[in-house]
Amino acid sequence: MRKELNSIPGVRAVVQDLSQQGFTAQRGFPIEFSIRGSDWKTLEKLSGDITQKLSASGLAVDVDTDYRIGVPELRIEPDRARCSDLGISVEDVATAINALVGGERVGKYSSGGRRVDVRMRLLAEQRTGLDDISRLKVRNRNGDLIPLSSLVTYQELPALQAVTRKDRERAISIFANVAPGHSQKEAIDYVENLTNEMPQGYRTVLSGSSVAFKESSNSLLFALFMGIMIAYMVLASQFNSFSHPITILTILPLSVAGAAAALLIAGKSLNIFSMIGLLLLMGIVKKNSIILVDYANQQRARP
Repeated sequence: MRKELNSIPGVRAVVQDLSQQGFTAQRGFPIEFSIRGSDWKTLEKLSGDITQKLSASGLAVDVDTDYRIGVPELRIEPDRARCSDLGISVEDVATAINALVGGERVGKYSSGGRRVDVRMRLLAEQRTGLDDISRLKVRNRNGDLIPLSSLVTYQELPALQAVTRKDRERAISIFANVAPGHSQKEAIDYVENLTNEMPQGYRTVLSGSSVAFKESSNSLLFALFMGIMIAYMVLASQFNSFSHPITILTILPLSVAGAAAALLIAGKSLNIFSMIGLLLLMGIVKKNSIILVDYANQQRARP
């Protein structure tokens, strides 16, 4: 579906597994991180470079970012030296543009018990293009009208929809799915290595599902070792022996080997879901091992 939809001109399709959104409050993509730093222009360049590298690495697909360019805006910059020579302050230039284009409140009138502002500005057809701005005039201290085009420089540039920040730092977030044949861990390790190639003061910070994956992996490993230790202590007290629990727990490496072989045959990766399943599998095989050892002890105890 991704290939067919992206072949349509003007369409860019991104496939998302909505079940991943339950782990975090972010978008729910397996690969989520942000590029942080102080200068927005540098962040724009770094986000573009990293997006291309991530796509070219073959570890991720559907690479997307929250960096969005909005509608164009007109940026007007006054020539301070020119304004000073002609006896016009920068405030006068700003006031003229604001009043004629944006409008200035000159009074109020009452209608049906409501007070309505009266705003004065140019007609709609007189304030729609760059040429209209250049035809405006500003009065200097001597009362002469000076064309605005001789006092300012202006250019039309695309405007950002928003400047995003995280932890009070400017940040651009990047999202992606894991490519077929690769694991989430491979992609996250690749993203973390990209920080070494960034200039000083800029870095990548994992977020969303990527952070949940790393935290869950560490938590599951801790739960695994703690579970084995607690199981040994419980079994030692139950069988009143230090050797029988070891005999029972020797089945656990075999269950891990079987689970790894099943993942390899099925072409699946070791992720949060498979690790939870591995814990459940180890509990089941341990229960069966307890039954076998207990039965063996009963048989040995018979006269």
